[in-house]
Amino acid sequence: MKYSFFLAVSIACSVGTSNAQTVQNFDSVKNLNALTEKCWQLLGVTLHKIPAASEASLAVNAASVGGKAWVYTPFADLTTSSAINFTFQLANKLSANATRTLAVHLAGIDGSMVHVGNMTLNAQSQTTAYAFAGKSPATGVRRVVIEITASGDDMEPLYLDNFSIGGAFNYNPPYWCKDRANGTTTIHYLKVFQGLLSGDRVQLLWTVAENENNQFFEIERSTDGQEFQSAAIIKATGRVAVENYNYGEALQGNAYYRLKLVSKSGIRMYSNVLFFKGASAIQDLALLQNPIQQTLKVGFTAERKTTAMVVVYDMSGFKVFQKEYEAGKGYNVIVAELNTNLKKGLYFLELNQHETRRTTKFVKD
Repeated sequence: MKYSFFLAVSIACSVGTSNAQTVQNFDSVKNLNALTEKCWQLLGVTLHKIPAASEASLAVNAASVGGKAWVYTPFADLTTSSAINFTFQLANKLSANATRTLAVHLAGIDGSMVHVGNMTLNAQSQTTAYAFAGKSPATGVRRVVIEITASGDDMEPLYLDNFSIGGAFNYNPPYWCKDRANGTTTIHYLKVFQGLLSGDRVQLLWTVAENENNQFFEIERSTDGQEFQSAAIIKATGRVAVENYNYGEALQGNAYYRLKLVSKSGIRMYSNVLFFKGASAIQDLALLQNPIQQTLKVGFTAERKTTAMVVVYDMSGFKVFQKEYEAGKGYNVIVAELNTNLKKGLYFLELNQHETRRTTKFVKD
C-alpha cells in the first residue's frame, strides 16, 4: 500500500489529548437513516457486514457514483491535538492499474477545507485492515471529510470502520443538521454544495445525482444560522443523471446559506450550511480575482515583515503549487503564476505565515 501524507498528519496510533473522544464502529447502527439523522452525510456508501468478521462497516463503492464517494462526519469540537483515526480495507485484492485513493480533510461551516492526509490502495495492497491515524491541523468546530476516488475494478467495495475523533460532536445551532433542515435532512440527490466569495459577491456551486428526479432548488439565506428565508428559486434542468448548478448574489453583511432540493415527488432535502463574512467582517485574506485563468492574485495583511508560503491543493488533496514570498508589514498582494497544465476546476488555497494558517477556495477556468 502506498501512503501520501501532507500537512500535520501523524502516523502514530495514539489518541489525541483533547477533552473528549467520539467513537463510531457502526456495530449498533441498523441503517443509514440512523446516521443521517445524526448529521452524517454519505454518498456512494452503504451499511454492510464484513462476512469474515460479522461486524458492521461502511461499504464504499465510488464507481457507482462516477468514481467518487464521500463520507462526512458530524461537526466536532477539535484542537490541534485532536486525533483522527479510522480503519479501512479492501473487500478483494485490486487488479493491475486499479486504485482506491482516500483524501482526508476537515471542513468548516463556511465551506473552508483543511487537508489532513492521503492514502492510496493498489494491486499490491492486501485485504487486511489498514489504519489511518492523523491529527487535526486546526482548532475549531469542523467535520471530518473522507473523499474516496476509484479507478478500475468498478464493483469492488472499500470498507471503512472504527472512527475515533478526539473531540465531542457539536449539535448546537447552527451545526445540528436537524435545526438547519427542520428535521428532513438527507443528501440522497446532493453530491456537493460549495461556495466561493469574491470581493462582495457570493457564488454558490452544487452538483446533484439523478437530476431527472429533481423539480427545483431553493436558495435559503440566514443572518444567524437558524432562521432561513428564501433568496431564489432555480428550476431543475431536464438533463438525466449528474448535473451542475450555480447561483450568485452580492453579500451584505454576514450570511448563512443552505440549499433546499425538492424532488418531483415533493420530497424536501437540504444541504450543509455555508457561512460567509461580509465586507465589514472580512479578515485579511482575499482573492482579488475568481475564477482565474492562470494568474492567482491574493491580498492579505501582515503584522510585520515576514515570509508567506502560498500552497494550492486540488480537490483530491494533492499539492499542485507551492512558493514562498516576502511580505511587508501591512497590506500585501501576491501574484502567483500557476502551472499552465493545471486543469479546470475547484482548488484550495492555503496561506501560511509562521503560526498563522488561512485557507480559501478558487475556481480555475
